[in-house]
Amino acid sequence: MSTPPASPHRRRLLIAAAGLLPIGCATPQFVTPPPGPIPAPTVRVGQRWRYETIDLYRGTKTGELVADVLRAGSPAQSGSSGDTPEGASIVVALTDASGAAAGEERWARPWDVIVEPAYDAVQIFEQPMPLLPERLEAGAGRSDAGWYRLPQVSDRLPWRQWLRAAGWERVAVPAGEFVALRVERLIHFRHLDTWREWPQRFDTIWYAPEVNRWVQREWTGEYRWPGGRRPVIAYEDRVRWRLLEWRAG
Repeated sequence: MSTPPASPHRRRLLIAAAGLLPIGCATPQFVTPPPGPIPAPTVRVGQRWRYETIDLYRGTKTGELVADVLRAGSPAQSGSSGDTPEGASIVVALTDASGAAAGEERWARPWDVIVEPAYDAVQIFEQPMPLLPERLEAGAGRSDAGWYRLPQVSDRLPWRQWLRAAGWERVAVPAGEFVALRVERLIHFRHLDTWREWPQRFDTIWYAPEVNRWVQREWTGEYRWPGGRRPVIAYEDRVRWRLLEWRAG
Protein backbone atom coordinates (compact mmCIF):
# COMPACT_ATOMS: atom_id res chain seq x y z
CA MET A 1 0.00 0.00 0.00
CA SER A 2 1.51 3.31 -1.03
CA THR A 3 2.10 5.97 1.60
CA PRO A 4 0.03 9.12 1.02
CA PRO A 5 1.76 12.49 1.21
CA ALA A 6 1.89 14.19 4.57
CA SER A 7 -1.02 16.44 5.48
CA PRO A 8 -2.27 18.02 8.72
CA HIS A 9 -5.18 15.57 8.74
CA ARG A 10 -2.90 12.57 8.28
CA ARG A 11 -0.51 13.83 10.94
CA ARG A 12 -3.42 14.08 13.37
CA LEU A 13 -4.37 10.46 12.64
CA LEU A 14 -0.83 9.24 13.23
CA ILE A 15 -0.66 11.16 16.49
CA ALA A 16 -3.94 9.52 17.50
CA ALA A 17 -2.48 6.14 16.62
CA ALA A 18 0.48 6.86 18.89
CA GLY A 19 -1.94 7.34 21.77
CA LEU A 20 -1.63 11.10 22.12
CA LEU A 21 -5.16 11.95 21.04
CA PRO A 22 -8.50 10.14 21.26
CA ILE A 23 -9.76 9.03 17.86
CA GLY A 24 -12.76 10.87 16.52
CA CYS A 25 -14.70 11.30 19.80
CA ALA A 26 -15.16 13.66 22.69
CA THR A 27 -12.63 13.32 25.49
CA PRO A 28 -13.44 10.12 27.43
CA GLN A 29 -14.12 10.26 31.16
CA PHE A 30 -11.87 7.57 32.57
CA VAL A 31 -12.46 5.79 35.88
CA THR A 32 -10.55 3.47 38.23
CA PRO A 33 -10.03 0.01 36.69
CA PRO A 34 -11.64 -3.07 38.23
CA PRO A 35 -9.71 -4.43 41.26
CA GLY A 36 -7.17 -7.19 40.88
CA PRO A 37 -5.59 -8.60 37.73
CA ILE A 38 -7.84 -8.60 34.68
CA PRO A 39 -8.30 -12.15 33.36
CA ALA A 40 -7.78 -12.92 29.70
CA PRO A 41 -10.99 -13.26 27.67
CA THR A 42 -12.48 -16.75 27.64
CA VAL A 43 -15.03 -18.10 25.20
CA ARG A 44 -17.29 -21.11 25.72
CA VAL A 45 -19.89 -22.84 23.61
CA GLY A 46 -23.28 -21.49 24.60
CA GLN A 47 -22.17 -17.94 25.28
CA ARG A 48 -24.49 -15.44 23.66
CA TRP A 49 -24.63 -11.69 23.22
CA ARG A 50 -27.52 -9.67 21.78
CA TYR A 51 -26.94 -6.14 20.49
CA GLU A 52 -28.99 -3.35 19.06
CA THR A 53 -27.48 -1.64 16.00
CA ILE A 54 -27.71 2.12 15.64
CA ASP A 55 -27.09 4.41 12.68
CA LEU A 56 -25.24 7.28 14.36
CA TYR A 57 -25.75 9.64 11.42
CA ARG A 58 -29.52 9.50 11.92
CA GLY A 59 -29.55 8.47 15.56
CA THR A 60 -31.97 5.62 14.84
CA LYS A 61 -32.02 1.94 15.68
CA THR A 62 -31.65 -0.15 12.53
CA GLY A 63 -31.94 -3.66 13.91
CA GLU A 64 -30.52 -6.26 16.25
CA LEU A 65 -27.66 -8.71 16.06
CA VAL A 66 -27.29 -11.91 18.07
CA ALA A 67 -23.87 -13.58 18.44
CA ASP A 68 -23.86 -17.26 19.52
CA VAL A 69 -20.67 -19.24 20.15
CA LEU A 70 -20.90 -22.46 18.12
CA ARG A 71 -17.34 -23.66 18.59
CA ALA A 72 -14.64 -22.82 21.10
CA GLY A 73 -11.60 -25.02 21.38
CA SER A 74 -9.17 -26.71 19.06
CA PRO A 75 -9.17 -25.79 15.36
CA ALA A 76 -11.47 -27.90 13.24
CA GLN A 77 -8.66 -29.36 11.16
CA SER A 78 -5.90 -31.33 12.81
CA GLY A 79 -2.56 -29.56 12.60
CA SER A 80 -4.08 -26.20 11.66
CA SER A 81 -2.52 -23.14 13.23
CA GLY A 82 -5.86 -21.41 13.59
CA ASP A 83 -4.74 -18.77 11.09
CA THR A 84 -7.19 -19.80 8.35
CA PRO A 85 -10.99 -19.69 8.29
CA GLU A 86 -11.15 -23.49 8.28
CA GLY A 87 -8.78 -23.69 11.24
CA ALA A 88 -10.44 -21.05 13.41
CA SER A 89 -10.69 -22.20 17.01
CA ILE A 90 -13.75 -20.01 17.71
CA VAL A 91 -16.84 -19.72 15.53
CA VAL A 92 -19.58 -17.23 16.42
CA ALA A 93 -22.82 -17.39 14.42
CA LEU A 94 -24.64 -14.12 13.80
CA THR A 95 -28.40 -13.78 13.33
CA ASP A 96 -30.68 -10.78 12.96
CA ALA A 97 -33.80 -9.95 14.96
CA SER A 98 -35.90 -12.37 12.89
CA GLY A 99 -33.46 -15.22 13.45
CA ALA A 100 -32.14 -15.13 9.88
CA ALA A 101 -28.45 -15.93 9.42
CA ALA A 102 -26.22 -12.84 9.21
CA GLY A 103 -22.83 -14.48 8.72
CA GLU A 104 -20.15 -15.84 11.04
CA GLU A 105 -17.28 -14.41 13.01
CA ARG A 106 -14.20 -16.62 13.15
CA TRP A 107 -11.43 -16.11 15.65
CA ALA A 108 -8.01 -17.65 16.28
CA ARG A 109 -8.22 -16.62 19.95
CA PRO A 110 -10.47 -14.23 21.87
CA TRP A 111 -10.49 -11.71 20.29
CA ASP A 112 -8.08 -12.10 17.34
CA VAL A 113 -10.20 -12.04 14.22
CA ILE A 114 -9.78 -14.22 11.12
CA VAL A 115 -13.17 -13.63 9.45
CA GLU A 116 -14.75 -10.23 10.10
CA PRO A 117 -18.30 -9.65 8.81
CA ALA A 118 -18.84 -6.33 10.62
CA TYR A 119 -17.98 -3.91 7.83
CA ASP A 120 -19.34 -3.33 4.32
CA ALA A 121 -17.98 -6.69 3.13
CA VAL A 122 -16.80 -9.89 4.81
CA GLN A 123 -13.02 -9.79 5.31
CA ILE A 124 -10.80 -12.87 5.61
CA PHE A 125 -7.39 -12.20 7.17
CA GLU A 126 -4.29 -14.22 6.37
CA GLN A 127 -3.01 -13.61 9.90
CA PRO A 128 -5.32 -12.98 12.88
CA MET A 129 -5.88 -9.30 13.64
CA PRO A 130 -6.37 -8.49 17.34
CA LEU A 131 -9.15 -6.28 18.65
CA LEU A 132 -7.61 -6.22 22.14
CA PRO A 133 -4.07 -5.66 23.39
CA GLU A 134 -2.25 -8.53 25.06
CA ARG A 135 -2.34 -6.69 28.39
CA LEU A 136 -5.81 -5.54 29.40
CA GLU A 137 -4.72 -2.28 30.96
CA ALA A 138 -4.73 1.39 30.12
CA GLY A 139 -1.84 2.40 27.88
CA ALA A 140 -1.29 -1.02 26.34
CA GLY A 141 -1.02 -1.02 22.56
CA ARG A 142 0.36 -2.71 19.50
CA SER A 143 0.51 -2.42 15.72
CA ASP A 144 -0.07 -5.18 13.19
CA ALA A 145 0.15 -5.49 9.43
CA GLY A 146 -1.02 -8.20 7.09
CA TRP A 147 -3.27 -9.07 4.19
CA TYR A 148 -6.93 -9.80 3.74
CA ARG A 149 -9.24 -10.87 0.96
CA LEU A 150 -12.95 -11.09 0.26
CA PRO A 151 -14.88 -14.34 -0.27
CA GLN A 152 -14.71 -15.56 -3.87
CA VAL A 153 -12.08 -12.89 -4.68
CA SER A 154 -8.43 -13.85 -5.22
CA ASP A 155 -6.94 -10.36 -4.73
CA ARG A 156 -4.85 -9.91 -1.58
CA LEU A 157 -5.32 -6.48 -0.02
CA PRO A 158 -3.05 -4.86 2.60
CA TRP A 159 -4.24 -4.04 6.11
CA ARG A 160 -2.36 -2.05 8.75
CA GLN A 161 -3.75 -1.21 12.17
CA TRP A 162 -2.66 0.61 15.30
CA LEU A 163 -4.40 -0.38 18.52
CA ARG A 164 -4.31 1.18 21.96
CA ALA A 165 -6.19 0.84 25.23
CA ALA A 166 -7.12 4.40 26.07
CA GLY A 167 -8.45 3.69 29.57
CA TRP A 168 -11.34 2.35 31.62
CA GLU A 169 -14.77 3.94 31.23
CA ARG A 170 -18.12 3.46 32.91
CA VAL A 171 -20.49 2.59 30.08
CA ALA A 172 -24.31 2.45 30.34
CA VAL A 173 -26.03 0.23 27.77
CA PRO A 174 -29.48 -1.44 27.82
CA ALA A 175 -27.95 -4.57 29.44
CA GLY A 176 -26.68 -2.52 32.39
CA GLU A 177 -23.73 -0.41 33.48
CA PHE A 178 -20.19 -1.76 33.10
CA VAL A 179 -16.62 -0.66 33.71
CA ALA A 180 -15.09 -1.36 30.31
CA LEU A 181 -11.69 -0.94 28.71
CA ARG A 182 -11.93 1.46 25.80
CA VAL A 183 -9.78 0.12 22.94
CA GLU A 184 -9.28 2.27 19.83
CA ARG A 185 -8.03 1.09 16.44
CA LEU A 186 -6.86 3.23 13.57
CA ILE A 187 -6.82 1.20 10.34
CA HIS A 188 -5.21 1.94 6.99
CA PHE A 189 -6.06 -0.53 4.26
CA ARG A 190 -6.81 -0.95 0.58
CA HIS A 191 -10.43 -1.35 -0.49
CA LEU A 192 -11.46 -3.65 -3.32
CA ASP A 193 -13.08 -0.61 -4.92
CA THR A 194 -9.98 1.00 -6.44
CA TRP A 195 -11.73 4.39 -6.68
CA ARG A 196 -11.53 4.67 -2.91
CA GLU A 197 -8.19 6.37 -2.30
CA TRP A 198 -6.41 6.21 1.07
CA PRO A 199 -9.26 4.53 2.94
CA GLN A 200 -9.05 4.37 6.71
CA ARG A 201 -11.30 3.22 9.51
CA PHE A 202 -11.76 4.06 13.17
CA ASP A 203 -13.04 1.18 15.30
CA THR A 204 -13.60 1.49 19.05
CA ILE A 205 -14.74 -1.24 21.39
CA TRP A 206 -15.60 -1.12 25.08
CA TYR A 207 -14.52 -4.49 26.47
CA ALA A 208 -16.11 -5.55 29.78
CA PRO A 209 -14.30 -8.46 31.48
CA GLU A 210 -17.47 -9.78 33.15
CA VAL A 211 -19.13 -10.11 29.73
CA ASN A 212 -16.01 -11.50 27.98
CA ARG A 213 -16.78 -9.32 24.98
CA TRP A 214 -17.54 -5.74 24.15
CA VAL A 215 -20.65 -4.14 25.59
CA GLN A 216 -20.40 -1.42 22.96
CA ARG A 217 -18.66 -1.11 19.62
CA GLU A 218 -18.54 1.80 17.19
CA TRP A 219 -16.90 2.15 13.80
CA THR A 220 -16.80 4.47 10.84
CA GLY A 221 -14.38 5.31 8.05
CA GLU A 222 -13.48 7.73 5.31
CA TYR A 223 -11.71 7.78 1.97
CA ARG A 224 -10.94 10.12 -0.90
CA TRP A 225 -12.99 9.96 -4.06
CA PRO A 226 -11.13 11.52 -7.02
CA GLY A 227 -12.93 14.19 -8.97
CA GLY A 228 -12.75 17.83 -10.00
CA ARG A 229 -9.82 19.97 -8.96
CA ARG A 230 -9.51 18.30 -5.57
CA PRO A 231 -10.53 14.91 -4.18
CA VAL A 232 -13.83 14.62 -2.36
CA ILE A 233 -13.80 13.19 1.16
CA ALA A 234 -16.44 10.47 1.40
CA TYR A 235 -17.56 8.63 4.51
CA GLU A 236 -18.54 5.08 5.38
CA ASP A 237 -21.45 4.21 7.62
CA ARG A 238 -21.18 5.19 11.28
CA VAL A 239 -22.49 2.27 13.30
CA ARG A 240 -22.78 1.49 16.99
CA TRP A 241 -23.65 -1.81 18.68
CA ARG A 242 -25.00 -1.71 22.24
CA LEU A 243 -25.46 -4.80 24.39
CA LEU A 244 -29.07 -5.70 25.18
CA GLU A 245 -28.43 -8.94 27.07
CA TRP A 246 -25.90 -11.75 27.35
CA ARG A 247 -25.69 -15.37 28.48
CA ALA A 248 -22.59 -16.75 30.16
CA GLY A 249 -22.92 -20.22 28.60
